[in-house]
Amino acid sequence: MKRKQKLKLIVREALNKKAYDEVILDIKKLTTIADYFVIITVDSGRQAQAVTDHIVAELKCKDVMPLCIEDTADTWMVIDYGDIIVHIFQKREREYYNLERLWIEADRVPGSSLLVAGYKSI
Repeated sequence: MKRKQKLKLIVREALNKKAYDEVILDIKKLTTIADYFVIITVDSGRQAQAVTDHIVAELKCKDVMPLCIEDTADTWMVIDYGDIIVHIFQKREREYYNLERLWIEADRVPGSSLLVAGYKSI
């Protein structure tokens, strides 16, 4: 699966499970750990787990398996797909860790643009 398709599917499926405030950071020029971070917010630990399970299940249907899934008491879930790392935060933890500030030099990819058919910048 191409990276653009994977990003689009991750964002769409997270939003389908009522995650919000999605931010996609293009980090490939800054580090070798991944090409993109997808950062999203949820309202509860149960929702974090549901969003994680849903994203993993939907990508598994496309034969895309995560390298690793990590959780910290359902307040911060991480799904590592190698080129894309998905961070699923509860609001308080997202504000505390503020990955957007830590990776301020990263380019932002508008998440809603991924859902538009002609988006070409990825």
